[in-house]
Amino acid sequence: MESFLDINVILSSIESNYIQDTLKKKCAEYVKANEEKILISFFVQEGMKRVILKRKEMYNLILNKIKDPSYEIVFEKAVLLNKKDIIFANNLYLNLKKEEFSDLKQKLDNEINFLNFSVSYFLEKLTNKFLIKEEKLDSSLISLIYDFIIDYEDCKVLASAINLQKEREIFLFVTIDKHFIPGSYDALKEDIRLKEYKIPGLLNLLYN
Repeated sequence: MESFLDINVILSSIESNYIQDTLKKKCAEYVKANEEKILISFFVQEGMKRVILKRKEMYNLILNKIKDPSYEIVFEKAVLLNKKDIIFANNLYLNLKKEEFSDLKQKLDNEINFLNFSVSYFLEKLTNKFLIKEEKLDSSLISLIYDFIIDYEDCKVLASAINLQKEREIFLFVTIDKHFIPGSYDALKEDIRLKEYKIPGLLNLLYN
């Protein structure tokens, strides 16, 4: 069976190369075991790049504050980050603030460079196995999904999977996102308003 990968599964798989974490290892093992049957959409492709840009912006804000403790990491200074990201950045700053600036900057720069290279390699490696089509997401479908999945970006990812699903045999939507819990997903699949759509099966590696 083919597997449509959520953004977080792909990035966690890549991060397993330098972060010792059971869930990231599980993602890496899943990707490796299923690499001949992996699907992603244009939205996921662009989403991975956007996540890296957001992380780079977060690191820059943290480095600015380490260099100048009077500097404030606030939402108003962000371009891509939301308020939740800003809270995370401030907490991460507290964990990193005692590190030597130049060493930390090099470590964070190396991480961003590695992520960019790894995502490009991942996409290039898979290019010959399937087509990533630029897509226009169905806003009415996204709104319906939002009744069950409370994160709007997650709704767009699933909508892009459903958009791809209509042309293929049923595949698995693979994620590690806590918003995609089995009960809510089952209710979504059974909703009469979605009867015209083919809905992928769910595999949430958080629970499997």
